[in-house]
Amino acid sequence: MRLVLPLLIALAAPVSAQQTDPLQARFLGLAAYQAQDLTLAFTLLSTAATAGDAEAQYWLANMYQQGEGTEKNVETAAQWMLRAAESGHAKAIANVTARYETGGGLPKDPAKAFFWASKGADLGEAASMSDLARYYLNGTGTDKDPEAEAHWLRKAAAAGDKISQYNLAYYLEKGRPPLPRDPVQAAQLYEAAAAQGMLVAAENLALMHHYGRGIPQDYATALKYWRIAAEGGRTIAQNNVASMLAHGQGTSKDIPAAIAWYEKAANAGYVPAMLSLGTIFYTAQGVPRDMPRGAGWYEKAAIQFDPAALHILGQLFFYGEVKPQDDIRAWVWFAYADGNGNPKARGFLDQLNARMSAQAIADANALADRCYSSDDFTPCL
Repeated sequence: MRLVLPLLIALAAPVSAQQTDPLQARFLGLAAYQAQDLTLAFTLLSTAATAGDAEAQYWLANMYQQGEGTEKNVETAAQWMLRAAESGHAKAIANVTARYETGGGLPKDPAKAFFWASKGADLGEAASMSDLARYYLNGTGTDKDPEAEAHWLRKAAAAGDKISQYNLAYYLEKGRPPLPRDPVQAAQLYEAAAAQGMLVAAENLALMHHYGRGIPQDYATALKYWRIAAEGGRTIAQNNVASMLAHGQGTSKDIPAAIAWYEKAANAGYVPAMLSLGTIFYTAQGVPRDMPRGAGWYEKAAIQFDPAALHILGQLFFYGEVKPQDDIRAWVWFAYADGNGNPKARGFLDQLNARMSAQAIADANALADRCYSSDDFTPCL
C-alpha cells in the first residue's frame, strides 16, 4: 500500500478585514504589501491601525505618504505617524521628530521636535539619538549644550548611525571640545561610516592614511578608500585615484588607468583633473605627446577660470604653440589670469602692453569683455 503524504496547501480565498484580529490583519496586510497588492494591504492595515496596532499605524502612515493603495495625503500620513509614535513606535517617533522639525504634515515646532527626539533616544532609536545630538549642537528646541551633544553623538554612533559616526569621527580627528583629539578612534569611526556607504567618510579616511594624519601613512590603504569614494562618483576621489596611479603610490604606476580616472573627474567638471590631463598629453608624461589634446584640456580648465590654466592658454597664444601666435588673444587670457590671482601673468601682460598698439590693446579689452559678459569664450579661443 502506497503511503501518500498530505500536502498543506494555502488556499487563496477572499479576506474579510472585519473577520481578522488586529495582529492578523497587520500580518496579512504586510504580506499583501510585500506582494504589491496595495489595495488589499491598505484595507488590512487600516483595520489593524484603527484597532490600535502601532506597527500597522506606522505602515499605514507610509502608504498615505507615498500614495500607495490610496490617494497621497501628507496630513493624514502625519496623523497616523503621530498615533504610532504615541504608542511608542521608535521609527514613528523619529519620523514625527523630523516632521515637527521641517513641517511635513505637522506644524513646525522645535520644542516638540526636541521632545520626540528625546523619547526616541531613550528608546534606543539611533536616528533619534542623532537628531538629539544635532539639536543640542544647534539649540533646536533647547539650549545649546556641547556636552550633551557629545554624549548623544557617541550613543548614536555606537548604535550604528552612520551620520553620527562620521560627525564623531570628524570631531575626534580635529579635537573639537569637549571631545579630545583621538585620530585612531576617528579612523575607526570613519571606517564604520564608510562601510555603510558614506562616501565622504571614505574620503576622510583616505586623507588620514594618505598624509599620515595622526595614524601611520599608508598609501595602499589610502588608495583603497579613494577607490571606494571614486566608484561612488566623488570627483575629488576620482582625481586622487588617478594621481596615485600616475605616480605609483600604493600601487604600480599605470598611466592608462590614471587617464581613465582623470577623465571621469574632468568630465564631471573637476578642474584639477582637466589640468592634469592637459599636462599628461602636452608634456608626454607616460604617453606619446599630443599637444592639441593637451591644449584642449587646458582650454576646458581655463573656461572655468582656473588661474593656472588661464596663464597656460595665454602662453599658447603668446608663443604660437598649438594655437596661432596672437597677441590680442594672449593679452585676453593673461588679463584673465592676472585678474584671478596668477602672479606670473603680469610679466607677460607688461611685455604685450609694450609691443602692442593702443588700438590692439583696446581691441583686446573689448574681446575680453565680450567673451566674459556673454559667457561664450569661443571668439577668444
